[in-house]
Amino acid sequence: MKNSQNSSQPPSTDPHKKRTRSGREQSGRKPGGQVGHPGQTKGFVEQPDRLVIHALESCSLCGSSLSESVIKGSERRQVHDLPPQQVEVTEHQALTKVCGRCGTQNKAEFPAGVNAPVQYGAGVKSVASYLMGYQLLPYERCAEAMNDLFNCHFSPGTLATLLKRCAGELVEPLMLIEEGLRKSSVIGVDETSLRVAGRQEWVHVSATDNLTLLVHAKRRGTPAISEIDILPQYKGVCVHDGFSSYDQYGQCRHAQCNAHILRELNYVIETSQPAWAAEMKALLLEIKVVVDNARESGRKKLPPCQQAKFLRKYDESIEAATKLYGTLQRKKGRAKKPPAAESPIRAAGRKLAGRLKAKRADILLFMDDFSVPFDNNQSERDLRMLKVKQKISGCFRTGVGAEEFCRLRS
Repeated sequence: MKNSQNSSQPPSTDPHKKRTRSGREQSGRKPGGQVGHPGQTKGFVEQPDRLVIHALESCSLCGSSLSESVIKGSERRQVHDLPPQQVEVTEHQALTKVCGRCGTQNKAEFPAGVNAPVQYGAGVKSVASYLMGYQLLPYERCAEAMNDLFNCHFSPGTLATLLKRCAGELVEPLMLIEEGLRKSSVIGVDETSLRVAGRQEWVHVSATDNLTLLVHAKRRGTPAISEIDILPQYKGVCVHDGFSSYDQYGQCRHAQCNAHILRELNYVIETSQPAWAAEMKALLLEIKVVVDNARESGRKKLPPCQQAKFLRKYDESIEAATKLYGTLQRKKGRAKKPPAAESPIRAAGRKLAGRLKAKRADILLFMDDFSVPFDNNQSERDLRMLKVKQKISGCFRTGVGAEEFCRLRS
């Protein structure tokens, strides 16, 4: 049975009767802090904001006054706490002065952003935007939190307008993110479905370790990717899950996400247990460990003899799969006689082996170029909060709301 651990199905589709096995291997270590780990605790600050002195006024034995007694020592303890939260009201007055010479009335201008007789300032607006855009609170719960914590009375409609204005001010930062992604040597791309106004639409992500661009689109494939205009101009290394639309852009190099490969290998191993799949899984994990160790030691590449050894093992696993399935690719066109029926489990193994053979260079690119990650987890992590948002608040009511949310999360 396919689940989130051996396929691309989401965890929400996993059966509740049987807990799925984690894809992580056992390390053999006990949980928690390991032996020799220094740990981390909150330390003293040199300049506390307040100092409170505690001293006895009289002797606990004879009752004599201690006001003039010599201080022998002291013990200090610091408490980190929040001060009482309250809104600070600042009144702006624009004075009008009459010129004593010509009689002209000169009225001062209010500061930028002070537009209404009574309004909330940038600090209150930024907290509300943070709670909605980053902490994913729905409008009503955000209004409740602002009222409970700061005594700021917001209506959901006011918060919606606030979020819209905040997203509208991010056009220039978004352009900088797009330009930075196009100039990056390695990016990860991915996409996920999004419910908008009762319809299934999509969110596309382009990401590096420091930059993330989320774009809402009505379609998933090449037209939407071209409209986003990151990949059409990109010439570095693009890491993805093998979605065929990404392969349309041949001006850049492509790398496959090996986390997806391992999940598919798990499915083949669990259902039919072929030796080639277990060997391929062990090989990919072995290469990953060797590359990680080499990168940590400061090396830029693996020795050619070691690369040749890994490539030979890779090809041996593919050869074993070919002997098992007879052929890895079904012939296209009309055959003289219909092919024999093939079980879905056998077809899954055969197709995966064919993909591993055809995309060997993309799958093992992380071995040749240490700047290329083993997987595309960064992009998947950037998309995960969209699913959390839907679980908390449900679907988006309008496409505009989805676009604003993606702009804030970028």
